[in-house]
Amino acid sequence: LYINPALRDQLTKELEEKGAIKEFEVYLKNKDGKEICCLISASTHYATDGTILGFQCIIRDITKRKRDEILQAVSYKIADAAYKRMDIDKMYRYIHQELSKIIDGRNFYIAIYDEEKNELSFPYYKDENYIESQYTPPVRKLSKGLTEFVIESGKSFFAGGETLKKLAENNEIDIVGPVPLIWLGTPLIN
Repeated sequence: LYINPALRDQLTKELEEKGAIKEFEVYLKNKDGKEICCLISASTHYATDGTILGFQCIIRDITKRKRDEILQAVSYKIADAAYKRMDIDKMYRYIHQELSKIIDGRNFYIAIYDEEKNELSFPYYKDENYIESQYTPPVRKLSKGLTEFVIESGKSFFAGGETLKKLAENNEIDIVGPVPLIWLGTPLIN
């Protein structure tokens, strides 16, 4: 249940010493084995002779709130870096580094859409299969890829492999290479 068993011991010790605790933050595993962030508030129940009968706990899952806080902090750091006008290559690396705190960043790219030429270029591209080389996809005309799907909609898009397969089957997108397990794209509109 506890990701860090030492926190369980600390929680128990504090309950025994203080009689109650409020909003003690811990990471637990839920019934599916997924890690969740929780706040525990608890009180100790005593027998008339003062011995501890047990503890009453309320556990509140704050995983979404915690993730939202991290997302907000990352968004702020990226916006702040853009405001400071750092070197563009450093900026791309910084964006990648910050986003890797909240998503799996092994496969990540930034695409630039040239509306006049109707082309996509990839000034920043990281792929776990091309770690040793400095591979950059060539500039290409717009097609029916996932990047174009995001550009056309003007909205962020997040989907799993099954959804992507259905979009491809419905001829809404073309998938080049293996179908991603998950894919996230966000337009940065200037």
